[in-house]
Amino acid sequence: MFKILSTSILLVLLISCNGKPKKFKDSAITKIENGKQIEYLLQTIDLNEYKDFKVDSPIDYFDKSSSDYATRENLKVWYKGDFDNNGFQDLLVSGTKYRARATLCILDNG
Repeated sequence: MFKILSTSILLVLLISCNGKPKKFKDSAITKIENGKQIEYLLQTIDLNEYKDFKVDSPIDYFDKSSSDYATRENLKVWYKGDFDNNGFQDLLVSGTKYRARATLCILDNG
């Protein structure tokens, strides 16, 4: 399961990159630098839906081998990139909501 998720995230990131550095349009996502800022952003989108969402930092998987792999490979719990190729930075984040694993993709449409 972990390898499938990791491969999927990597594939999305690679597809979104075309080798040229991009200048993104200014948005709330471009200013994000840590997990607390992501949690705040999600609550501004929908407080009722995301008030219990917590960004995992560092990645904490339920099985030790996956957690060890994430630590060894220095995997991040969130990534920014232009996943839909519209000039705005989007956000892919892993966390927990009500103690259940959750992965969110926030697409900025401007």
